[in-house]
Amino acid sequence: YSISGGNIMKNIILSIVNDEWIATHYVDDGQPDGELIKLFGTHILSTPFTKSADVETVKRVISHLNPDHNILIK
Repeated sequence: YSISGGNIMKNIILSIVNDEWIATHYVDDGQPDGELIKLFGTHILSTPFTKSADVETVKRVISHLNPDHNILIK
């Protein structure tokens, strides 16, 4: 990803909300990911995981699907 020739790092923060893992997408300046907001109307997306899924599995799968993102756990 780049804007004006500079690289933009994207971050996904995984957390459990209402019994499911959710993914909150930010860009490196801490702002919500505008590309996701344009696509989905939000930067907070559900994942296919319930709270019973272990953190290692959730992080591994989300990392595999989003290789250019930093994946953080909250």
